[in-house]
Amino acid sequence: MDWLGWASVSICILIGYYSSYPRKVKKLEGELKKLKRNQMGETKMSKILTELIGKDCIIETDCTVDFQCTVMDVDEGWIKIMYMDKDVQKIKVLRIESIQNVELNSE
Repeated sequence: MDWLGWASVSICILIGYYSSYPRKVKKLEGELKKLKRNQMGETKMSKILTELIGKDCIIETDCTVDFQCTVMDVDEGWIKIMYMDKDVQKIKVLRIESIQNVELNSE
């Protein structure tokens, strides 16, 4: 009977330990995502891009489209731009990692 008591206590301890496991996994996933972002240089790139807020520039992305646009806002992973498409003003949000080249218009 004594072994049954130890077994039930052990099972309770294991259940208590693994019940917090999903929370720990989410925390580790968040830290991993932050490390990957820092490794790719998105944070540094976003600091550079914040200097372009309100300025006209040409942004070349992964896709074959180049945007002649005005930078509206920038955060750690995204850039918000405004551009004209067939006489219609459009706003687009792009991932910073998709940007290949930025050229500032000197008009």
